[in-house]
Formats: sequence, structure tokens, C-alpha cells
Amino acid sequence: MKAILLLLFAIGIAGGVASAETGAAKTITASAARNTTKTVALHADVTIKGGLVRLGDIFRNTGSKATIAIAYAPAPGRRAVLDASWLSETADRHGLDWRPQSHLDQVVLRRASIPLSREAVVQKVSEMIRQRGMKGDVRVELSYRIQRIDLPVESRGSFTIRDLRIDRRTGRFSGLLVAPGGNASVKLQVHGRVQKLMSVPVLTRQLRKGAVIRSRDVEVRKILRSGLPQHALLERNEIVGMAARYTLRPGVAVRKSDVRPPLLVRRGEIVTMEIRTPYVVVTARGRALQSGARGDTIRLRNTQSKKSLEAKIVGPGRVTVAISGRLTAAR
Repeated sequence: MKAILLLLFAIGIAGGVASAETGAAKTITASAARNTTKTVALHADVTIKGGLVRLGDIFRNTGSKATIAIAYAPAPGRRAVLDASWLSETADRHGLDWRPQSHLDQVVLRRASIPLSREAVVQKVSEMIRQRGMKGDVRVELSYRIQRIDLPVESRGSFTIRDLRIDRRTGRFSGLLVAPGGNASVKLQVHGRVQKLMSVPVLTRQLRKGAVIRSRDVEVRKILRSGLPQHALLERNEIVGMAARYTLRPGVAVRKSDVRPPLLVRRGEIVTMEIRTPYVVVTARGRALQSGARGDTIRLRNTQSKKSLEAKIVGPGRVTVAISGRLTAAR
């Protein structure tokens, strides 16, 4: 009997040891499995290229769920801030083992873009205007409300302008800028003005009153037609050789009233008079009582007879007096 009890006791101890060893092995296996599972965590700062935000853009270690679309991306070049509440709800909805550590947890989401210059839009509008048969040189100006244009990365910088409308009376235009954006095209209203240009002679430097305008002082520039003053001189030869009536600024159109023929005779100057009659031409000396340019009629005094008369300026220091039979004396 004693031998039987010893045998059972031995079997019990062995079974207990075996059971303990099996339990320990199971515990080690479970612990190892837990250690190989990666913890779900946030990407703190995210930049995406497409139009959709996916679970893997926001959370790390999401496995096969990474490609699930969870939101629309912000506009190209813009950003969005995802707060702790939104992140927690999203994690719960998709069965992720993640909880915010505080209400300050957040993800800053930015969408990559290709910046589009204003010059590129201006060039596109200019090409479309020429294709519509608008003749002459024009300047296209965009509204300053359009400060920045960001295109989707998917567009590779390409865009079109649709529904371009131009008011030919005012020059105002509007259109819809469209760029391909993957899931959704980017659309932006553009506005501006088309103005015609004219080639106009302008001064290259400032000229003082009385200065004679030389050929080197003039160049031709394209100026807005709407900005031209009344009676602007449009030909180079209308300016060269003329004298400034007062100080003239460079780079602006010159009006007819801004210039005059240069003075060939100045007041107080001794000039040569040619007194012409139907039968004889007599030369004499006289003192100019007025200043004048070629073709002007001025008063002067004969230095010998002291009589005053009128004469027409024909050159530097030279005047002619045409009379029928007697000189016109001063009253």
C-alpha cells in the first residue's frame, strides 16, 4: 500500500512540473508575439502630393489599412491641422490601438504644389488674345487680388484658361484657370485688363528749358495708349531739333506744347538785316528787340537810323525785311 502511494505522489509531482513548464512556454510565446507587434503612432508633420489623405499618411504602423482614404487633402500649397479629437475618432473608426496623450496632440498636414508665376498666366492670356485676331502690341495686367497661384503636383505645371471673355471697350477680361489635379481639377477665376501699346518717341534724359533736342536724346518706347496725353508727338522727327519750352522729364511722351523751334535770335542781339525791295537788296545791322525762332516775325531797331521795324528770322542772327517802298517806322 505504501508503495502505491509513493508512485501516485511521484506521478502528481511530474504532472505538475509538466503543467508548469507548458504554462511558462505559453507565456513566453504570447510575450514574444506582443513584442513583435509595432505600436501605432502619429506622423507629426505630413506633406502629401495627391488630393486624398490616407490612414498611413497620418498614422505609422497601420499595416494593410495604410491605403484607406480618410479625408480630402487641402488645396495645393495650403495646410490643415488635425487635432487630438479628430485623430482619436479616426483611430477608433478604423480599429487602431491609439489614444492621444493630451489634447495638444496634432498633425500638421501640408499639400505639395508647383508655384505658377503671374508672368506665365499673362503669357497664356496674351497668346489667346492674339489667336482671336486682336492686332497690335498689347499689355496684359492681372488683378492684384491674385497674389499666389499653386498648381497640383500631378499637373506638372500645365494649365489652361477656359471661357476667356474680353470687353473690347474697356479692355477688361475674365476667365477660368484650370489645372489637372488627380481626383479633382484645381479651378481659379482670373481677372485683369488688356491695354493697347503704341510706339512713341521719348527723351532718354532730363532736358532743361531752352535745350535743343538731339537725336541721341530720343528713343522709341512702347507706352500704354490710354496713358498718352492729348497732342502727344508720335514721330521722332517731330521732336529732334526742337527746343524744350521748360524742363522735360525722360521716359514720358512729349506733347506739342512742350517744345518749340529753337531760338535763332535772342533779345538784345545784333543781327544782320536784309532789306529787300523789288529792285535791290540792302544789308544793315540791327538790334533785336525780341527773341524768336526760324520763321518768327520780331521787332528790331536799325543801329544807324534808330528806327524800329519788323523782320522775319531766316537763320541764326539773320533776318529779312520785305517792304514795298518804305520802311514801317515805329509809332
